Amino acid sequence: MARLRTALTCVILTYMFALFGYGLARYPDAPLHPCTDAGYCGKQGQLHTQRQYDQFRWWQSAFEWSWPIGMLALYLLNQAKFQRRFAPSA
Repeated sequence: MARLRTALTCVILTYMFALFGYGLARYPDAPLHPCTDAGYCGKQGQLHTQRQYDQFRWWQSAFEWSWPIGMLALYLLNQAKFQRRFAPSA
């Protein structure tokens, strides 16, 4: 059971950091937002297309839903370790 718990922890962590890294590399000027008639702009003023904006919104939604769920799953998988580590010593 401990091996399964460790494997699941590694898979969840890998997914979470891969998703974060993808967004960091793909959208360095995030957040994208509508601007003037030109289309969409990033934080630094670069222009983006409708497709890029839609992809950014998809990534942002996936990130916002995945991270809290992933953190909860990691806590539940490793709850015993947290309780031992942070328990008051007698």
